[in-house]
Amino acid sequence: MKILHFATLTGLVCITAFTQPLTPPKYVQIDYMKVEPGKGEQYVKMEQGLWKIIHQAQIKNKNIESWALYSVRYPTGSGREYDFATATIFSEYAAMENPYKGIEFEKMHPHLSNQEFGQQTAAARKLIRSDVFYTIDRTGVPSTWKYLEMQYMKAEPGKGGEYLRAVRELWKPIHEERVKKGLILAWGIAGMRYPAGANREYDYVTATYYDRFAALEQPYEGIDSSKLDEAGQRSAATRKLVRGEVWTLLDRVAGQ
Repeated sequence: MKILHFATLTGLVCITAFTQPLTPPKYVQIDYMKVEPGKGEQYVKMEQGLWKIIHQAQIKNKNIESWALYSVRYPTGSGREYDFATATIFSEYAAMENPYKGIEFEKMHPHLSNQEFGQQTAAARKLIRSDVFYTIDRTGVPSTWKYLEMQYMKAEPGKGGEYLRAVRELWKPIHEERVKKGLILAWGIAGMRYPAGANREYDYVTATYYDRFAALEQPYEGIDSSKLDEAGQRSAATRKLVRGEVWTLLDRVAGQ
């Protein structure tokens, strides 16, 4: 997967080499939802009552691998951009072309017309936007979790390859140690496929999986500070942290 809009051919070659995943990538579509004040419970009931059965059918048809619903724990406040997010994982790029292939909505909800189905969905939330990411690397494969720490990164011009090199050479071993120590359940990094363009807000996202909220307080407890300093200094020169968020898992369906 090539990251475009960097200055030189040399930079493009370097980027390509370090964004090639160790295994074929999966694709993750994240939909960001804004809900009117006081209607969060209504929105969650809509997702679970209307859409969850659809996602289960998608998994059965092998259209998707999994679907998850999250609430945004942090940041808080009425002015935040979105309140909930859904994450849908596709095993291959082509699967995103027709994610509802073979799904008969009328049979899933015989008491609702397609128009009524759409109206109930639209009434419960506003879709702010959708991002599509491709997976690059990870450590740990949790079957369950409660919290995600999401960190959105913007690479400095021409330094995407250097950033990913620092991630793989320095940060990934640290995260592997964190998993072994029980500080986290898993960690992963993905690159943005859509939207494309040099002016997009961020290029990469990392996700760290936790089973306890308290684990977020000292997420690097017992990790050698010199390793953290080296990793921090090297990556700071190649990217900036655009924002960090904490999400709470509310529901999920996945294949076997």
